[in-house]
Amino acid sequence: CSSGKYAGSEGSSSCTSCDAGKYLTDAGTNANLHNTESDCKICSSGSWSSLGAESCTNCVAGKAFDGAGTSIGDCASCNNGQWSVAGSTSCTGCAKGKYLHGVGTSGDSCSVCSSGKYAGSEGSSSCTSCDAGKYLTDAGTNANLHNTESDCKICSSGSWSSLGAESCTNCVAGKAFDGAGTSIGDCASCNNGQWSVAGSTSCTGCAKGKYLHGVGTSGDSCSVCSSGKYA
Repeated sequence: CSSGKYAGSEGSSSCTSCDAGKYLTDAGTNANLHNTESDCKICSSGSWSSLGAESCTNCVAGKAFDGAGTSIGDCASCNNGQWSVAGSTSCTGCAKGKYLHGVGTSGDSCSVCSSGKYAGSEGSSSCTSCDAGKYLTDAGTNANLHNTESDCKICSSGSWSSLGAESCTNCVAGKAFDGAGTSIGDCASCNNGQWSVAGSTSCTGCAKGKYLHGVGTSGDSCSVCSSGKYA
Protein backbone atom coordinates (compact mmCIF):
# COMPACT_ATOMS: atom_id res chain seq x y z
CA CYS A 1 0.00 0.00 0.00
CA SER A 2 1.06 3.58 -0.58
CA SER A 3 1.62 6.14 2.15
CA GLY A 4 -1.46 6.94 4.21
CA LYS A 5 -3.05 3.53 3.55
CA TYR A 6 -3.09 -0.03 4.87
CA ALA A 7 -4.59 -3.46 4.09
CA GLY A 8 -5.62 -5.30 7.23
CA SER A 9 -6.70 -8.58 5.69
CA GLU A 10 -5.34 -11.06 3.15
CA GLY A 11 -6.67 -10.91 -0.38
CA SER A 12 -7.39 -7.17 -0.33
CA SER A 13 -8.35 -5.67 -3.67
CA SER A 14 -7.62 -2.16 -2.42
CA CYS A 15 -6.05 -0.39 0.50
CA THR A 16 -7.91 1.47 3.22
CA SER A 17 -7.07 5.11 3.92
CA CYS A 18 -5.93 6.11 7.38
CA ASP A 19 -8.54 8.19 9.20
CA ALA A 20 -8.26 11.94 9.22
CA GLY A 21 -6.15 12.96 12.21
CA LYS A 22 -3.72 10.09 11.52
CA TYR A 23 -0.86 9.41 9.11
CA LEU A 24 1.30 6.66 7.66
CA THR A 25 4.66 7.72 6.28
CA ASP A 26 6.05 4.66 4.46
CA ALA A 27 5.62 5.09 0.72
CA GLY A 28 4.90 1.47 -0.24
CA THR A 29 8.30 -0.03 0.60
CA ASN A 30 7.45 -2.36 3.53
CA ALA A 31 4.23 -4.37 3.77
CA ASN A 32 4.71 -4.84 7.52
CA LEU A 33 4.14 -1.11 7.91
CA HIS A 34 0.77 -1.28 6.16
CA ASN A 35 -0.87 -4.47 7.47
CA THR A 36 -3.01 -3.12 10.32
CA GLU A 37 -5.01 -0.02 11.17
CA SER A 38 -2.65 0.61 14.09
CA ASP A 39 0.09 1.40 11.57
CA CYS A 40 -1.75 4.69 11.13
CA LYS A 41 -0.25 6.95 13.79
CA ILE A 42 -2.12 9.76 15.52
CA CYS A 43 -1.02 13.27 14.63
CA SER A 44 0.65 15.20 17.42
CA SER A 45 -1.42 17.86 19.16
CA GLY A 46 -1.30 21.14 17.31
CA SER A 47 -1.36 19.47 13.89
CA TRP A 48 -3.95 17.93 11.57
CA SER A 49 -4.36 15.60 8.61
CA SER A 50 -7.04 14.68 6.13
CA LEU A 51 -8.05 11.16 5.05
CA GLY A 52 -5.17 8.99 3.84
CA ALA A 53 -2.37 11.35 4.84
CA GLU A 54 1.33 10.63 4.56
CA SER A 55 2.11 13.22 7.22
CA CYS A 56 0.43 15.78 9.45
CA THR A 57 0.43 19.53 8.97
CA ASN A 58 1.09 21.94 11.84
CA CYS A 59 -1.47 24.56 12.67
CA VAL A 60 -0.01 27.80 11.35
CA ALA A 61 1.41 30.45 13.66
CA GLY A 62 -1.37 32.53 15.17
CA LYS A 63 -3.62 29.44 15.52
CA ALA A 64 -3.68 26.44 17.85
CA PHE A 65 -5.45 23.15 18.60
CA ASP A 66 -5.10 20.96 21.69
CA GLY A 67 -5.48 17.66 19.88
CA ALA A 68 -5.00 15.84 16.58
CA GLY A 69 -7.05 17.75 14.05
CA THR A 70 -9.01 16.13 11.25
CA SER A 71 -9.07 19.27 9.09
CA ILE A 72 -7.43 22.67 8.89
CA GLY A 73 -10.59 24.09 10.43
CA ASP A 74 -9.70 22.52 13.77
CA CYS A 75 -6.87 25.04 14.11
CA ALA A 76 -8.56 27.92 15.94
CA SER A 77 -7.31 31.48 15.67
CA CYS A 78 -5.86 33.06 18.78
CA ASN A 79 -7.70 36.03 20.28
CA ASN A 80 -6.47 39.58 19.92
CA GLY A 81 -3.67 40.08 22.42
CA GLN A 82 -2.46 36.48 22.01
CA TRP A 83 0.17 34.74 19.90
CA SER A 84 1.32 31.23 18.95
CA VAL A 85 4.07 29.62 16.91
CA ALA A 86 3.32 26.93 14.31
CA GLY A 87 2.17 23.62 15.83
CA SER A 88 0.93 25.15 19.09
CA THR A 89 -1.62 23.44 21.31
CA SER A 90 -2.68 26.73 22.90
CA CYS A 91 -2.29 30.47 22.48
CA THR A 92 -0.21 32.63 24.80
CA GLY A 93 -1.34 36.04 26.00
CA CYS A 94 1.01 39.01 25.84
CA ALA A 95 2.64 39.59 29.22
CA LYS A 96 1.40 42.31 31.55
CA GLY A 97 2.69 45.68 30.46
CA LYS A 98 2.43 44.67 26.79
CA TYR A 99 -0.35 44.62 24.20
CA LEU A 100 -1.17 43.35 20.73
CA HIS A 101 -4.04 44.79 18.69
CA GLY A 102 -4.38 41.63 16.60
CA VAL A 103 -2.96 38.09 16.69
CA GLY A 104 0.78 37.41 16.81
CA THR A 105 3.14 34.71 15.61
CA SER A 106 5.68 35.03 18.44
CA GLY A 107 6.20 36.82 21.74
CA ASP A 108 7.98 39.54 19.78
CA SER A 109 4.63 40.47 18.29
CA CYS A 110 3.68 42.10 21.61
CA SER A 111 4.65 45.72 22.26
CA VAL A 112 5.28 47.54 25.54
CA CYS A 113 2.64 50.13 26.34
CA SER A 114 3.57 53.70 25.47
CA SER A 115 4.04 56.51 27.98
CA GLY A 116 0.93 57.36 29.98
CA LYS A 117 -0.54 53.85 29.59
CA TYR A 118 -0.45 50.42 31.25
CA ALA A 119 -1.75 46.86 30.74
CA GLY A 120 -2.67 45.23 34.04
CA SER A 121 -3.62 41.79 32.71
CA GLU A 122 -2.14 39.20 30.36
CA GLY A 123 -3.45 39.02 26.81
CA SER A 124 -4.29 42.71 26.48
CA SER A 125 -5.29 43.92 23.04
CA SER A 126 -4.83 47.56 24.10
CA CYS A 127 -3.38 49.59 26.94
CA THR A 128 -5.30 51.61 29.52
CA SER A 129 -4.62 55.32 29.90
CA CYS A 130 -3.51 56.67 33.25
CA ASP A 131 -6.18 58.80 34.88
CA ALA A 132 -6.05 62.57 34.57
CA GLY A 133 -3.97 63.94 37.41
CA LYS A 134 -1.43 61.13 36.99
CA TYR A 135 1.46 60.36 34.64
CA LEU A 136 3.73 57.55 33.44
CA THR A 137 7.04 58.62 31.96
CA ASP A 138 8.56 55.46 30.43
CA ALA A 139 8.12 55.54 26.65
CA GLY A 140 7.53 51.85 25.97
CA THR A 141 10.96 50.50 26.96
CA ASN A 142 10.20 48.42 30.06
CA ALA A 143 7.04 46.32 30.48
CA ASN A 144 7.55 46.18 34.25
CA LEU A 145 6.88 49.92 34.37
CA HIS A 146 3.50 49.49 32.65
CA ASN A 147 2.01 46.37 34.26
CA THR A 148 -0.22 47.85 36.97
CA GLU A 149 -2.33 50.95 37.55
CA SER A 150 -0.01 51.93 40.40
CA ASP A 151 2.71 52.60 37.80
CA CYS A 152 0.75 55.78 37.09
CA LYS A 153 2.18 58.35 39.50
CA ILE A 154 0.22 61.25 40.98
CA CYS A 155 1.17 64.72 39.75
CA SER A 156 2.79 66.96 42.31
CA SER A 157 0.64 69.71 43.81
CA GLY A 158 0.64 72.79 41.63
CA SER A 159 0.60 70.79 38.40
CA TRP A 160 -1.95 68.95 36.26
CA SER A 161 -2.30 66.32 33.56
CA SER A 162 -4.95 65.06 31.18
CA LEU A 163 -5.83 61.42 30.46
CA GLY A 164 -2.85 59.24 29.44
CA ALA A 165 -0.14 61.79 30.20
CA GLU A 166 3.60 61.20 29.95
CA SER A 167 4.29 64.06 32.36
CA CYS A 168 2.51 66.75 34.34
CA THR A 169 2.34 70.44 33.48
CA ASN A 170 2.94 73.13 36.07
CA CYS A 171 0.30 75.75 36.68
CA VAL A 172 1.65 78.87 35.02
CA ALA A 173 3.03 81.76 37.04
CA GLY A 174 0.20 83.90 38.35
CA LYS A 175 -1.94 80.83 39.05
CA ALA A 176 -1.90 78.07 41.67
CA PHE A 177 -3.58 74.84 42.76
CA ASP A 178 -3.14 72.95 46.04
CA GLY A 179 -3.41 69.45 44.59
CA ALA A 180 -2.89 67.33 41.48
CA GLY A 181 -5.03 68.88 38.79
CA THR A 182 -6.95 66.96 36.16
CA SER A 183 -7.12 69.88 33.70
CA ILE A 184 -5.60 73.29 33.15
CA GLY A 185 -8.81 74.75 34.58
CA ASP A 186 -7.83 73.56 38.06
CA CYS A 187 -5.10 76.20 38.13
CA ALA A 188 -6.83 79.22 39.67
CA SER A 189 -5.67 82.77 39.04
CA CYS A 190 -4.24 84.70 41.96
CA ASN A 191 -6.11 87.76 43.17
CA ASN A 192 -4.96 91.28 42.46
CA GLY A 193 -2.13 92.08 44.83
CA GLN A 194 -0.86 88.50 44.78
CA TRP A 195 1.77 86.61 42.82
CA SER A 196 2.98 83.07 42.21
CA VAL A 197 5.73 81.32 40.31
CA ALA A 198 5.03 78.37 37.99
CA GLY A 199 3.99 75.20 39.86
CA SER A 200 2.76 77.00 42.96
CA THR A 201 0.26 75.48 45.38
CA SER A 202 -0.88 78.89 46.63
CA CYS A 203 -0.58 82.56 45.84
CA THR A 204 1.52 84.98 47.89
CA GLY A 205 0.37 88.48 48.78
CA CYS A 206 2.66 91.45 48.27
CA ALA A 207 4.46 92.33 51.50
CA LYS A 208 3.30 95.20 53.70
CA GLY A 209 4.34 98.49 52.21
CA LYS A 210 4.05 97.12 48.66
CA TYR A 211 1.21 96.83 46.14
CA LEU A 212 0.32 95.22 42.82
CA HIS A 213 -2.59 96.40 40.70
CA GLY A 214 -2.93 93.05 38.95
CA VAL A 215 -1.44 89.56 39.37
CA GLY A 216 2.30 88.97 39.51
CA THR A 217 4.68 86.20 38.54
CA SER A 218 7.25 86.83 41.29
CA GLY A 219 7.81 88.95 44.37
CA ASP A 220 9.51 91.49 42.12
CA SER A 221 6.12 92.20 40.59
CA CYS A 222 5.20 94.12 43.75
CA SER A 223 6.12 97.81 44.02
CA VAL A 224 6.81 99.97 47.08
CA CYS A 225 4.11 102.51 47.77
CA SER A 226 4.91 106.01 46.60
CA SER A 227 5.48 108.96 48.93
CA GLY A 228 2.46 109.86 51.00
CA LYS A 229 0.95 106.36 50.75
CA TYR A 230 1.13 103.07 52.63
CA ALA A 231 -0.12 99.49 52.34
